[in-house]
Amino acid sequence: MEKFELLYDISRRLSSSLDLDRVLKDILALTIPSVGATSGSMIVLDESGQARRHTLIKKELGTPVTEQAVGQILEKGLAGWVVQRKKGAIVSDTRDDERWLALTDEHRATRSAVAVPLLRQERVVGVLTLVHPEPNRFDEEHLDLLLSIANQSAIAVENARLYENVTERMREATALHKVSNLLMRTLNLDQVLERVLDILQRTFGYLDCAILLVEEETGELEVKAVRGDLQEAVGRMRFKIGEGIAGWVAARRTALNVPDVSQDPRCVEGVEQTGSEMAVPMIAGDSVIGVLDVQRAEANAFSDDDLRVLSSVAAQAAIAIERARLYAAERRLRIAIAEERAKLEAVIKGASDAIIVTNEGGRVVLMNPAAEQVFDAEPGTWVDRPLETVVENADFLVLWRSCSMADDGFCSDEIPLADGRTLYAQTTPIAGVGQMAIMRDITHLKELDRMKSEFVSTVSHDLGSPLQVIQTGAELIPKLGPVNQAQRDAINDIVRMVTKTATLVRSLLDLGRVEAGVGMEMQPCQLVTVVNEALVGLEERAKAKEIALQITLPQALPLVMGNPIRLGQVVTNFVTNAIKFTPGGGTVTISARETEGEVAIEVKDTGIGIALEDQAQIFDKFYRVKSAQVSRIEGTGLGLAIVKSIVDGHGGRVWVESELGQGSTFGFALPIAPSR
Repeated sequence: MEKFELLYDISRRLSSSLDLDRVLKDILALTIPSVGATSGSMIVLDESGQARRHTLIKKELGTPVTEQAVGQILEKGLAGWVVQRKKGAIVSDTRDDERWLALTDEHRATRSAVAVPLLRQERVVGVLTLVHPEPNRFDEEHLDLLLSIANQSAIAVENARLYENVTERMREATALHKVSNLLMRTLNLDQVLERVLDILQRTFGYLDCAILLVEEETGELEVKAVRGDLQEAVGRMRFKIGEGIAGWVAARRTALNVPDVSQDPRCVEGVEQTGSEMAVPMIAGDSVIGVLDVQRAEANAFSDDDLRVLSSVAAQAAIAIERARLYAAERRLRIAIAEERAKLEAVIKGASDAIIVTNEGGRVVLMNPAAEQVFDAEPGTWVDRPLETVVENADFLVLWRSCSMADDGFCSDEIPLADGRTLYAQTTPIAGVGQMAIMRDITHLKELDRMKSEFVSTVSHDLGSPLQVIQTGAELIPKLGPVNQAQRDAINDIVRMVTKTATLVRSLLDLGRVEAGVGMEMQPCQLVTVVNEALVGLEERAKAKEIALQITLPQALPLVMGNPIRLGQVVTNFVTNAIKFTPGGGTVTISARETEGEVAIEVKDTGIGIALEDQAQIFDKFYRVKSAQVSRIEGTGLGLAIVKSIVDGHGGRVWVESELGQGSTFGFALPIAPSR
């Protein structure tokens, strides 16, 4: 009866509490007197078989059993024997039984002991051990009683342990929720780091902790924030990825719990008083951005639960740190953009050129003071208005519309103003914005060009008559009497130079007439006919130099509006130059084609070619390529200038494509005449 009463009393007491420490003490308090023991202990095991909790009850105070001693007992002692075999054991005399480890004075004073396992579904959840200072104090009846008590105790211990786990998880979840809220309240990186360490200290009791972040420039781990005893020891230490425990964790992206730092080869010199260490990587996206590190002076200080908690904090910290970093980067970018925008606005406002920008819908988004003055717009009244309601200049609006229709969006033209000034406007598309026009006042350049043309025309006209007199006089000298050879050579030089000068004068006069629009009467023209007529006489010149003249023309092309004589002059100049600058045995090809809204003529040769730096100026007045090959060939430097002026007068365009030593292609294109 006493046994059943005891078991009932134990069952009632154990079911009244889920506090694990109280349950363990109640079991010992009821069990020790029931078998006449003087003291006892209980060890609770976790799922991995490691000691989770150790409770000792004895009559007199003594030296507490360390965690290290408990570990030895589970490995080699009586408790370990019971756990491994899952059955109870009696030690009649500890001096004769090797299962008893005398690790402390109390152990050495013990002479007899009995131990039973706490089994729950074939898994050992704990060990109950009772002792007495005299030998042979326990028998099979005692063992049987303790096994019965152990069966009931196992259920109570398991329930208390599960309750403790759930409670711990709830506490951790609540704490981690607070962590998340705290970290999300700031976007300042330094504040985030300090809050993480504050949470580790105050919420989880990790007093010695540090945060290491990966430096973008060096790729190394640098200590950015630190608390506790680590402050003086680590300071601003750096570690290479893969170096030390923190570096190892960062390299392998794996959390690590080091029970005894002194026995771990990954440890580097740093904090001498460190016994155990935990390190967890902080990962944002696919990248390791840092490591969360916690240390303690004693060995075996951290459990798997500690590592799990630290990993959860590290995950929250990584999000907060990356968020703060992104905010800082975005803020720096915004400041940089604002500074550049301010500089650009200052440049645009201070520019003497008129600048207008519209969005893709054709509404004005920018108009600098120079543009406001040119188009008589009140400052600020143009914002988000259609361009046509802000600018009334018809020529500019035509250019703007043609730019939007062009393939590449680039257009340029001269824009006359009502006050007599002239602007040179260039329009260009801006991706994601719309369209921009930059206009420069070229009135003074137009006036200089007019004055130059008038001067050249006047001088050319005034030189024409004297040159004719000189040439005629020189040609008459041999007819007036006999001259020697030296005199004849001198007379020939005079005639040759006068002829060259007269040619130059005629070219200048011709250029002046073209620029003035004289002899530029327009009519529908068939360019195939113009080309064929221009080539008459040039074939003999090509044949004399043994140059093959290849003509690839269609039967007919769309008509263009032009002056046949002037257009023939353009073709003649291109072909003459091609023959002139192509060595004997070369080829000159004349072709014509219809393009988009245009008729194009091209003259291609296999001559000496033109360097890239000379091509931009090849149509300028008096420009001649400076090379030994060109200097031996006579020319005025006005032929291509006349060509460009003629083509410009027809509303067309002219171009050159060339590679030095590979030949050149000169061409021009005119708009197709509208059908009647």
